[in-house]
Amino acid sequence: MNVRWLDTVEMAFGAIMRNKLRSTLTALGIIIGVASVVLMLQIGQAASQSITSQIAGMGTNLLIVSPGTRERGPGGAQSPAPPFERKTVEAIERELYGARVAPVRSSRQVLVHGSASHQTSITGTTNDYLDVRNRQLERGRLFNERELTSGASVCLFGQNVVDALMPTTDPLGEVVRVGSTACQVVGILAEKGGSMGQNPNDVVLMPLKAVQRRLVGSYDVDQLYLSAVETTPASLEASLTQLLRDKRRLRPGEEDDFRIFDMQELMSTLENTTRAL
Repeated sequence: MNVRWLDTVEMAFGAIMRNKLRSTLTALGIIIGVASVVLMLQIGQAASQSITSQIAGMGTNLLIVSPGTRERGPGGAQSPAPPFERKTVEAIERELYGARVAPVRSSRQVLVHGSASHQTSITGTTNDYLDVRNRQLERGRLFNERELTSGASVCLFGQNVVDALMPTTDPLGEVVRVGSTACQVVGILAEKGGSMGQNPNDVVLMPLKAVQRRLVGSYDVDQLYLSAVETTPASLEASLTQLLRDKRRLRPGEEDDFRIFDMQELMSTLENTTRAL
């Protein structure tokens, strides 16, 4: 048995030596093939982990609610649905159990401080925005109740905005022109990694009523962020859907004119897709 085994090895080695070029090309093909498979697996896993991390950074128990589209006319043409009215937002805050709600009204504006200027997104919201969106305050303070109620012109800066306008100056207490209104900086947001193609550090937060009254001239809300605190996201989504349909006067059988994105469901779909691949 041992002799046969040694003879087989000797014959194989001899065949390899007699056909060096063919043997080398065969071995090279195997090495490249295996390395390619391993590399593709590693790239896929790294991409999946990166996307999962970004979604988790936004909050895995987060619901994002936006107006959708609705049919108009006999041809079934689609048109943008109206934003959420103030009374609808107040009903959600009052009636939904186990949820933390952060209404948002956004406006893109040019900020000016001295000779420096910077264009960015202004987010009008409440202090709950930081908890719902998994954000922290690095320095300064949040909005107080009087500022939220009156719509005072105060703001929280992301680090990119600080670097663009006041790279060598302490921004706390500084007054910056936002569009046509002056705004005092009262807090600096802690830096955060990129989130689904967006830069969370290039943002300015202001009280919701300040943006509504001073920048957009409307008390409507164009987006809602909800965090499931004492319930599950699925249960919260079901209650929210029914409440929105009632407040937006949608008849039975009529399609929703709003969209609800469940980040937990999105993460689950991503994990299942990655596992299948």
